[in-house]
Amino acid sequence: MVTLVLLLIQANPGNLAKGKAATASSEEAGKGNLAAKAVDGNPETRWCAASGSFPQWWQVDLGAPKRVKTLRIRWESEGIRHDIE
Repeated sequence: MVTLVLLLIQANPGNLAKGKAATASSEEAGKGNLAAKAVDGNPETRWCAASGSFPQWWQVDLGAPKRVKTLRIRWESEGIRHDIE
């Protein structure tokens, strides 16, 4: 399974992606792991693809081009979350 929680942080603190429209190639809807959950601001929720098949994708619409200083992805693997920055 592919899971994602995304934080896009500007030079001034704040999450650019929080609450923005998100879409994905698939969602684990039965468990509530929808595309929008990756950017809802709650670290306990997430997006998860419906299956482990590839390719899978997730995207967020920031509304306009933005300058991003930091991209933080929190991956989940077998219940363990890994932050990449």
